[in-house]
Amino acid sequence: MTKKSITRNFIFNTILTMSSFIFPLISFPYVSRVLMADGLGRVTFASSIIDYALTFAMLGMPLYGVKVCAGYIKNKEKLSQTVRELLVINLLVGFLVMLLLATMVIIIPRFRQEWQLIIITSSTIPLNIIGIEWLYKALEDYSYISIRTLTFKILGFLLMFLVVRTKDDYMVYAAITVLASHGSFILNFFRSRTFLLENISQRLNLKQHIKPLLILFFLSVSWTIYKNTDVVMMGFLTSDTEIGYYSTALKIRSIVLSVVTSLGTVVLPRLVKYYKEGKYNEAKKILNKSSSFIMLSSLYFIGYIVINAREIILFIAGRNYLGAIPTLQVSIFSAIFVGYSIMYGTNILVSIGKENVTIQASIIGVVLNICLNFIMIPKFAALGAGIATSIGEAVMVLYEIIYLGKDGWSYFERLNILKIIVVFIFSTFMLYIMKDFFVGYPLFIYIVISGVIYSIIYIFGLMILRENLLSSWKISILNRFNIIKE
Repeated sequence: MTKKSITRNFIFNTILTMSSFIFPLISFPYVSRVLMADGLGRVTFASSIIDYALTFAMLGMPLYGVKVCAGYIKNKEKLSQTVRELLVINLLVGFLVMLLLATMVIIIPRFRQEWQLIIITSSTIPLNIIGIEWLYKALEDYSYISIRTLTFKILGFLLMFLVVRTKDDYMVYAAITVLASHGSFILNFFRSRTFLLENISQRLNLKQHIKPLLILFFLSVSWTIYKNTDVVMMGFLTSDTEIGYYSTALKIRSIVLSVVTSLGTVVLPRLVKYYKEGKYNEAKKILNKSSSFIMLSSLYFIGYIVINAREIILFIAGRNYLGAIPTLQVSIFSAIFVGYSIMYGTNILVSIGKENVTIQASIIGVVLNICLNFIMIPKFAALGAGIATSIGEAVMVLYEIIYLGKDGWSYFERLNILKIIVVFIFSTFMLYIMKDFFVGYPLFIYIVISGVIYSIIYIFGLMILRENLLSSWKISILNRFNIIKE
């Protein structure tokens, strides 16, 4: 793939990432005020249940599909056969999961209470299956992914303001959320006919995929359990209002995570290719840049959000959600650990065939998270769940780094990391002092001005200290906008 295509993929993915920041920023203040914490908590609970079901239905396909298809990019016949085989497996498993989900809704009282929401949100399962998103990521077709996703996000954004009008519209909100996030997968299915119909008479060999799929399935299960354990446990151990507080903090954190993990999303297929071809030095260059990007982007958001958590909550969700402030301040620290977890667990270990290590790390994180949630949620509710999540993420990353030994630590360029930390401390301190000069200013004006000033201090600080990634980007931009060099 050419340098031009790499640059284009990064630009499109950046645009898509920014949309994940802008649309929730605009729509969530409206939705949170209309639905209130109770309605938002009900939708969040149902969505968490479906996340589990979706993980079983996809059977590790999102990761395995990218990995195996990336290896057949130059062989269209083999690629087409592989796509058909994976789709057939996915359809069979998805059907069984939908039957199991229907049974659980009937026999579990808590699920039965939200049966309508569960039916609505469960539509994400067939949409994800026919969407075969893993194929387009393996093809690195980020221009199509971004344009398609943005179109449906805009549609969902408009519908949200048009039809979600009262606190009783939480089911309508759930349906619009599904449409905005997964509706575009219908287009994927029709667009993929070229691959699905290529040499369709060939006999399918489903058996060859079962073992590697099961390995990545266990990995996906552990990730999903980890991601949703806190919300599901809160559904049984605390109130819907506390879930609403927690989901508000998670909503803001998810915006940050979309930025922190954006580079890793783009380079995954390339790393699979480099490791397969034995180009380890090329892979290391990409991973060093990813490490620096995770550190500087996560610390940037951590500093701003910890200092301005109250203002952000007031602006995005309103006074009814002030209880989410401490949860946001604690849970935002997990951004740095999630970023490195993606880098080590997926970009490195999965790419080199060491999925079992990532699974081990995830299991440790899940067990620790469940234990901490049982202890902390009854005492601290949403805040306790936030603390448990941050600790669990940190332990998972540490386990993966320890396994890789010297290679694991080699992706941390110590002097460069020190530069980022120094700038982070200085910028955060200046932001803290800055607050006194904006007392009495309108909330929106303060958030914008403080954000601009904080960003200028942060970026110029990195430039003055000649931080590696920013310096390489500066050179690349001057050299015909080549953001990532091969």
